Amino acid sequence: MEKLQFNERKFTLLLIDALTLARHAKDIVNGSCLESTFARGCILFSGILLECCANLLLDKVPGRALRKDLDKLPFLSKFDVYLRITTGARLDRGRNEVQLVEELKQLRDAFVHPKSKRVEAQKAKHPHPTSSFEFDIPFRRLSGINISASPISWRADDAIKAIRASEGFLRYIFRELLQMSSDDAFRLLVSGVELGEVEGQLVESNLEELLDEAAKMGLDFSFMFPRAALKCGNRDPI
Repeated sequence: MEKLQFNERKFTLLLIDALTLARHAKDIVNGSCLESTFARGCILFSGILLECCANLLLDKVPGRALRKDLDKLPFLSKFDVYLRITTGARLDRGRNEVQLVEELKQLRDAFVHPKSKRVEAQKAKHPHPTSSFEFDIPFRRLSGINISASPISWRADDAIKAIRASEGFLRYIFRELLQMSSDDAFRLLVSGVELGEVEGQLVESNLEELLDEAAKMGLDFSFMFPRAALKCGNRDPI
């Protein structure tokens, strides 16, 4: 009996979840709590998939001990180190694509840290059972990505901004700096089953549909998911 090796890479799962949550947020009536729930999930997954991608690149670096040390780096530094090792290119921290995902990382970090602020309040004209005051909480917006620093106010359009930031950054990495073909990017990012030196990619059955929907929102992931590869891969969900 032959033994297969399953290489689980998780990048496509994170992208699928981000795109699915963005779609659900967009389909919900504006201002609802459910819209914010979907938007928050999308924004968080949009950030996590970047770190997943950085780890997949570092996994190609020879030397287990070196990879273990590199794993401790922030995700942008992981991309930068991989570029320097493999191509000699450097990550331009001043590029708009890089600054946007730096802000996306700030949003994710702020999500898990409590924060207090003083706000102006006044007696409520129609007191609520739990409060006799009325007040507005000012939410600072990150200037580049234009998303509120507070996840309370995240909406569907913020979810799209987050995915667009991730897509633009990955395009900069794969096309401009690594000059990697879409087929090679596909093999790097998509889970697969390996027998000997041959690996077949496993494509989730809803990925192609979601990428088509993403294209309607101005998002183009063809630089890592070529059509021919999507159609040739295993169509069953993992």
